[in-house]
Formats: sequence, C-alpha cells, structure tokens
Amino acid sequence: MGNRQTSPPSDAGQTVGYADSRDECPVKHNSGPVGAGGVDACPVKHDGASAAAFNQPLDPSNNMPASGNNLPLDPSQHKTLSTERASSHILKGTTAGGDGTTWTYPSPQMFYNALARKGKLGDTSEDDMDIIVGLHNNMNETTWTRVLEWEAAANPDAPAPPVLSRFMGRPTDLSPKAMFKHRILGHPLPYDRHDWTVVRHDGTERRYVIDYYHDESRASEEEGSGLPAMEDTEAVKSLLVDVRPAFDGIGSAVERAAMPLRRAAGTSSFVPLPMMPDAALKEQVAESVEVWRGIQEGNKSAPPLAREKIRVEAEPAPASRSSPTGEADARTETEGRDGAGGAPKISRAEADALSKELLRISETCGEAMMAQRGCDGEAECEQATVGLTMCLASILCPAQHAAVVEALDRGEKEALVDHAFGEVTACVNAVNGRAESAVRLHPEAFKENFGDDD
Repeated sequence: MGNRQTSPPSDAGQTVGYADSRDECPVKHNSGPVGAGGVDACPVKHDGASAAAFNQPLDPSNNMPASGNNLPLDPSQHKTLSTERASSHILKGTTAGGDGTTWTYPSPQMFYNALARKGKLGDTSEDDMDIIVGLHNNMNETTWTRVLEWEAAANPDAPAPPVLSRFMGRPTDLSPKAMFKHRILGHPLPYDRHDWTVVRHDGTERRYVIDYYHDESRASEEEGSGLPAMEDTEAVKSLLVDVRPAFDGIGSAVERAAMPLRRAAGTSSFVPLPMMPDAALKEQVAESVEVWRGIQEGNKSAPPLAREKIRVEAEPAPASRSSPTGEADARTETEGRDGAGGAPKISRAEADALSKELLRISETCGEAMMAQRGCDGEAECEQATVGLTMCLASILCPAQHAAVVEALDRGEKEALVDHAFGEVTACVNAVNGRAESAVRLHPEAFKENFGDDD
C-alpha cells in the first residue's frame, strides 16, 4: 500500500511548518541561545510572542529565531531524530538581489520540537517526521515556484529574480478571495494561508497572499508519494496553491487586473487556480468547513505560549502514542481518573508502562543510586547526581540522553552541553512527576513489580 496523502501536508506546522512564533518554519532554553550566526529558518513566519519566552533572540527582519533548537526537548520523544537541515531554493534577503543565500528548512528534530511545544503532536510519532518535513519543504518550494511564475509575467525584463524578505503564517485569517469563493461559488475553504513579501530587483516590495487547498480526489496511491522530492513541485497533486499579490496599492491592483490580459495574449505562462470548483471539490466543502473549525478551535485551545499563527492538524486524531515498552502509551489519553489538586490524568496503560520503566531503573541504576546516596562533599555529590541523572535518562528519556552523549563526543562548547543536560534533567523530572501521579491513581499497576509496600 502506498503512502497516500489523505490530509493537507502537516506544520505544526499543519505545515507546521514549521516551528515556534519564529520557530523554524512553518514553520523557535533556559540557558540562552545555542550557537550564533545568521537566520536559519524556512518561509513561514508566525507571531513573535513565544520566542522571547524561550530566550531565543529574534531577527527583526523576519521574526524568526536567530538559532533554531536542534535538541530533543519533549519527554514524549523516545527515538533520535535527524538534525540535518535542507537548504531551500528560495533566495533570502531584505534588499534587492539578496545576500546570496537561501532559506534553510527546519530539521525533523526542530519540527518535532515545534509540534510538541504547541501541543500539536496528536498521534504524530517520530516515525512520521521525515514525511511531514518532506511535505512541508515541497509545499514551500511549490509556493516559491508559483511566486516566480507571477513575477516573471509581471516583470519580464527584470535583470534578477526577487528574494523572499519575510513571511507570515495566517491559518486563522480567511482571505477575501477565499471567502468569496466559498460563500458565493461553493468552493471548499483553504486549510492554510501564508503572506510572503518579496523584494524585487529595483528594491520595491510586493506582498503575496497564498491560500492552500487540499483536493482529496487527487491524492496519490503510488508508493513513495508521501515523501516527494523537495524540488518536484508537481509531485503532490492534491496540493492546490492560489498565489497572487495582495491589494496593497495601485501597483499590485494593476498587476492583478493585467494578468488575465497577459495570459490571453500569450505573454504569460502563469496558470491561476480556477475560481469555480469542479464536482470533486464541491463534494469536499463540508469536510473543509470542519477542518476550518478545527483550526479556529485549535488556535484557541493551544497553550498560552503556543497561540501564534500556526498551521494545525487538519484532522485531529485520538492521541495514542507508542511507549518504550511497545504498549499503548496514553500520555495524552485519560480514563476519566483525575489526580488530586490538578495532578495530571494518567491512564492505566501509561501506569503499566511506567511501572516497567521503574523496574528497569531499579535493575540498571542501582549502583548510581548508591553512589548518589553515599556521596561526600559538594564535588563528589554533584558528580554522583549527574551520573544518576544520565542513567535514569538512558531509560526514561533516550533521545535526550543521546543528545548529551553526542554533544560530548563531538567536543561541543560547554554552553551547548550544559543546555543538552538541562533538557535531560527536565525530561527526567517530567517523567518522574507522571510516575508519582501514576502510583497514586493506579497503585495496582505497581504491585506486581514492587509488591504491596508503599
């Protein structure tokens, strides 16, 4: 069976992309920024509200973080993800001609961090990230190709192509054209909207409004269709992109009015998305409305630090993650049992998985526990605590544990190693907190492994 695309490409993106209010794209620790240098991000900007909360400096030219976080951050992550980032074909710059570089897409690890931070993981697992990132990158490359097609028609004699200066993901804002197509012509609603601003060869700016539609009838059943090549802008047939300049002034209005004339005269190869929906699209109107409502509700219910304008999952599914033991992990699932005083809800399935993890800890980390309990002096106790934390993390937080080991093996700077260890500590503490709640809510899950003693 092929990798059929049955819903719009995800970001956190639903594009996700992306990452925080300046996360990486579409689609942004406590110990300050990691690394230095220019902006590395992809063309999908979101509100800048939460980036400051994570102590990551923002580039004012595009509201993206100056340095993306490529470390495992969420306790739900059990597998190591790639930190490799792909360079796009989208020229970057804030002045005519750009700076000779292109935008950089987030790595699978960055994308996972963004989804986790925004509470948008749902049933998405680490195994899904390559496909999600691949669709995200392909979507942006397709968008840029359409923008360049319009620019070539509007400025056929331009000595240089435009560059992308900044961008904004606006999934909760319905464009006037999309509203007209839906209410008057019976067209499905878009699942996302972006605004991209380009700088032309003469220094002038032009803002583009981009609506993204999904046509389920065009989804491919072919093997590998869920992981298209980044530069193959025709690979995802179900992705419909409506690109046009915004009505920001007389110039853009004239361009939009002239485009049909250019096409009629044969001087433009730009092919716009049809205004009228075909029969297949008309059958998808009701589903698109449900997706739109989900986007609105998702934005309202997101955590306070995650309420930036992001693409959300179009078809929220019941959360059911896979635990390290292979059993159904219900870290986001409940069985109707609340902990006292606002404690987290823990299902019996998660309690069983935590019981097995604690048993492994007692068998594996006994020596480290004894060293920590019997240490003498500040230096010795600090070293023993680090050793115990890393042992616990090797079982409870393997991805975060691996990040520390890799940072040490590569001889990374002390600040990066400290930050990686800080994430390990936070992960271990988070799992420990859930374990304590599990013992209170489901004591029977621990009796088999640890007996009846408290």
